[in-house]
Amino acid sequence: MPLHCRTRYWKQFIKTLKSVLGRQKDTYIDLSFLILALVTYGVLFFGLGKVFLPSNEGWAALLLWAGAILGGYIANVCFLPRIVGMLVAGMVLINIPWSAIDSFPYKWGVQFRAAALATIFLRCGLELSFPALKKFKYPSGKLAIIPGLLEAVFDAGLGVAFFGMPFTLSLTMGFILKAVGPGLIVPQMFRLQQQGLGTDQDIPIVIVIAASFDDIVAITGYAIFSTIAIQPDESSPESVNSAWSIASGPVQVILGVISGILGGYVLSITRIWNTQLKRFLILFFTGLFLMFFFEYWELLSGGALGALFTSLVGSNFWENGSPKWFSHGPSFVYGPECERWMSLIWRWVMEPMLFSTVGALLNFNQIAGGTVPKAIAIVCLGVVVRMLITFMTMCGSGFSIKEKLFFAFAWTPKATVQAALSAAPLTLIQKYKEGAEDYDTWVQWGNDILTTGLFAILICGTLGTLVAHVSSKVLLQQGTKSRLSIEEHSKVSKRKSDESQRIEEVDTADGIHRIPIPQGSSKPLQRTRSADEIDASVPSSSLSRLIPGRDLAMIEEYVDAIEQLTCATHAKEHDVPREELLRLSGHVLSIQKRIEQEIGDREPSVRELFRSAIRRRSMQPQKSVTQPAPSTNATDHG
Repeated sequence: MPLHCRTRYWKQFIKTLKSVLGRQKDTYIDLSFLILALVTYGVLFFGLGKVFLPSNEGWAALLLWAGAILGGYIANVCFLPRIVGMLVAGMVLINIPWSAIDSFPYKWGVQFRAAALATIFLRCGLELSFPALKKFKYPSGKLAIIPGLLEAVFDAGLGVAFFGMPFTLSLTMGFILKAVGPGLIVPQMFRLQQQGLGTDQDIPIVIVIAASFDDIVAITGYAIFSTIAIQPDESSPESVNSAWSIASGPVQVILGVISGILGGYVLSITRIWNTQLKRFLILFFTGLFLMFFFEYWELLSGGALGALFTSLVGSNFWENGSPKWFSHGPSFVYGPECERWMSLIWRWVMEPMLFSTVGALLNFNQIAGGTVPKAIAIVCLGVVVRMLITFMTMCGSGFSIKEKLFFAFAWTPKATVQAALSAAPLTLIQKYKEGAEDYDTWVQWGNDILTTGLFAILICGTLGTLVAHVSSKVLLQQGTKSRLSIEEHSKVSKRKSDESQRIEEVDTADGIHRIPIPQGSSKPLQRTRSADEIDASVPSSSLSRLIPGRDLAMIEEYVDAIEQLTCATHAKEHDVPREELLRLSGHVLSIQKRIEQEIGDREPSVRELFRSAIRRRSMQPQKSVTQPAPSTNATDHG
């Protein structure tokens, strides 16, 4: 191949990587970040003492966090998912010749991963909406249940064949590997929704709902089969009744759901939780409390389900204003507020500690020689089977062949659940199988599951994400719009404005602005007030300190200002002085600037995405895909 052709293909590949991964949110490292990090370390060292000196527990924890942040930043620069950099950072720190993090307590890692798992499921609960579940239950339900369950069984068979582990333990591994990564899938679906790809069939919405529900199936299957497979040995100091050991799987699922519903009721009392900060704190710490409470009694999956149902029930009660006597009324703002706070906690704390601590468990000196190729084979074969089953599962739902192919590709990214659960079987084995004759064999199986889970993150978190993005450009159609595009709307509005008004450029402190003036005004406008004076005239003096919960009030004020300006421009010249027109125009520009600063750069939440999709579908006359369609539908044949 000629050199110039190879160069062109390489540039196109780099451009594709930038488009899929170059815009991901990241914890940017700059001078301010470094100064804050140093000041924080100084506070911890002088406040808590030697624990944060090298070779101590606090120092090792900080080193894992800092390494994860740096690794995520480097991965982002290289157009890779940040989780890959965080995972590799943990692997490097544990495998370097000198003991960098040997002092990090194993129990701390377990607790960090438990807290991260609670955060994952809290976010899943916030992202699930009962109206959206009802609207898209058929395609999302099939996508969430069928491919994952069959892949779990297939991976379990491979685990028995390759590693020789018991089938129930292999099923435990299968349910860990089956879970998709909402942290990778949801941002991609947001981008597709913004680009209008697949929106006519609501493909991004279907995938987002299924991704959250898929994790529920995964944690439930893990809870059941891990307790059946890993039972205490009679010689173990942790020996318990075997009947309870088997029954604890279904029991912890039931207890988790019940405790989560009760936690959701507590969240719904908005007469007590009457501020944004209070609502977020009670949500977050209720989820952590349930997780640590259940984990204390060795019921990890129950804690995860408790956290999920807490946020699911609480957020839907907020929207419905239930219970009536203890609520301030319905609100669609509370859920998105908590989503954004939870995203911040996840990005800065939980995600770095989750992936760095699980990466630090992979000591290459302790891995058997044939484990890595077997793990890679299980992951790759499982993904292939998953894609085939996903394609067949989406048949009969009114999707075209290309759209079903996209579902198959988009259902491959994995990361978060694998990072949170891959080390859990090894922890249970070390606790319950201690003293058993085949203890070393069980530990090796636990390491096999851990290694396979980590390679699932590396393979599916990178290649799966890339393939899903590239295929969306080829397989999905641009959605039809029921209204003019933004550019067309601007051109029409400008043409109509030019016909009825004349435009004058007015110099203000914010720069030169173009102000519409009614036809008939002959004298030029002059700058009479500065931008600061205009800001001071804004009725709400707290605009500069807005929080997400006040977005609606700010937009209402913006609409009122536009109405005032519209009335003034249509009035007779002698009724409204030109100075007043200038003041009203400046007022509109000032509020618009603040809206752009406060709202413009903030991504919509998942619940907001659901509501907009449901409203849009309710206005469309065409056939819905939420009901199963006959397999003979023409769209099934491309």
